[in-house]
Amino acid sequence: MKEHHEWAIKYITEHVEDRNPINPSGEVRTAEENQPFFMYLSFRAPHAPYSHNLTDEEIREFLPYNVFGKPGEMIGKFDEYIGNIMKTIHDLEVQE
Repeated sequence: MKEHHEWAIKYITEHVEDRNPINPSGEVRTAEENQPFFMYLSFRAPHAPYSHNLTDEEIREFLPYNVFGKPGEMIGKFDEYIGNIMKTIHDLEVQE
């Protein structure tokens, strides 16, 4: 889940810098240059086997949902990762 999240943010950022409506100099790209993207991002979580790469200490610090067990932990991280991806889209001003 973590790698998918990181890959998605990297892909969106690079794509917007290279191919979306406004180039780095602030000029609007032509219709031929502007290439909107479509991303289908499917996370496996919160389905079994409920794996993550966090230590027990990190779990206590970063997963406030751990009182709900592994499914709760995964839903908490899933929510955080989707929020980060949506924030990237909004920060890059391509949410429309």
